[in-house]
Amino acid sequence: MNKKGYYADPHFHLESKKFSEDREEVIIRAKESGLNYLLSPMDFTEDENELEPVISIAERTENYFLSFGVHPHNSKFWNGKTEEELLNLIKNRKNVAVGEIGLDYYYNLSPKEDQISAFKAQIAIAKEFGFPVIIHLRDAFDDAAKILFDKNIKGVLHSYTGDTEFLREGLKNNFFVSFSGMLTFKKAENIRESFLETPIDRLLLETDSPYLAPVPMRGKRNEPSFVRYTYKKASELLNLEEEVLKLKLEENFERIFLQKS
Repeated sequence: MNKKGYYADPHFHLESKKFSEDREEVIIRAKESGLNYLLSPMDFTEDENELEPVISIAERTENYFLSFGVHPHNSKFWNGKTEEELLNLIKNRKNVAVGEIGLDYYYNLSPKEDQISAFKAQIAIAKEFGFPVIIHLRDAFDDAAKILFDKNIKGVLHSYTGDTEFLREGLKNNFFVSFSGMLTFKKAENIRESFLETPIDRLLLETDSPYLAPVPMRGKRNEPSFVRYTYKKASELLNLEEEVLKLKLEENFERIFLQKS
């Protein structure tokens, strides 16, 4: 009997206030639409009242995992207290990574020096405790390469929008690369180019919901169940049966986040 594959969404923000009215239903829909693995990265310096409901749902949901970190937008809040808080949160039995962390020079909501300091500190914590990192990058690829690579740490370049040169460097340094619903956007040829350069054994597909809803749901609030549209597009681009892609990406999720060989 052939094994059946399931969808995975390794990056969505159930803690967003856009989900505050129907979090339970979002996860029910995800499971009913064929998702197995789920992962929510959360920034605990945001509204803490939004975190507890998500943690509770994850505790009660099979194969729903969490990660914690200080997003580059909030790097200005990184200090001894937030470091201690992160160290406590990653002890949660559902935590499988540190993130999302990184650099964002497009919005620059925190000073660059604060972003770099928080980024380096959280990479060190992930390395110390053996967790992969979930990386957010925007207009900061040169600085990120100096900080991130050749550090003997594994992770995911999430919702990748960079060029193929940085992509190749990431792959060389054992990173996985995740693509969001932007893969389906009409004018996203640069993202499809990077996607096609990513080996299938390093590939992940995500929603980054509630943002970046894929075609044909573009303009709506995104949610994990919509990841199936990105899988469909990816299968077409790869000329690969969707069932084969689902099985492979489940395996990739297990390798990077559950550290199964």
